[in-house]
Amino acid sequence: MAITEYEDKIRDIVENLDKEEFIFEFLSVYSKIAKSTITKLRKGTNNLSKVPGEYHLKNKLYFKQVSGDTLQAFTDLVSKISQQNVNPRYIMVTDFKNLIARDTKTQETIDIDFKKLPRNFEFFLAWNGIEKADFERENPADLKAAERFAKLYDTLLKDNVRMLFSK
Repeated sequence: MAITEYEDKIRDIVENLDKEEFIFEFLSVYSKIAKSTITKLRKGTNNLSKVPGEYHLKNKLYFKQVSGDTLQAFTDLVSKISQQNVNPRYIMVTDFKNLIARDTKTQETIDIDFKKLPRNFEFFLAWNGIEKADFERENPADLKAAERFAKLYDTLLKDNVRMLFSK
């Protein structure tokens, strides 16, 4: 998937927010997480957390949906996880106004307005096997510009071919 496609797909999820489906739709953007794994998580089959509003996908994610203080909920969840000796790659808490996430491998944390999630898609690229060091070798602005020009080229090419055959 092209870099800009991640941002575009996540923007669609955020703009057409279904709170009950958010985490499943968000995970589906990252193609290395199998659809069957997401379906099982939705059904609760592979959800290691039995707490409503929490989803624990082994080695990948511990997600909690809250309605109150996201910072306190995040702190509590980090503490809970450390006591359970589990190691999800990401810990994420949101009330759909704010989102806090931590990459447990790099110990990097983001605390953002939920609507800014599309601009922070690269934070979760490890789910696709792209580690931060790999991604940062290239300037993200250069990558985005190149991807956008590629999309523009493809669109112009399709339009020109369509115009040639419609005459």
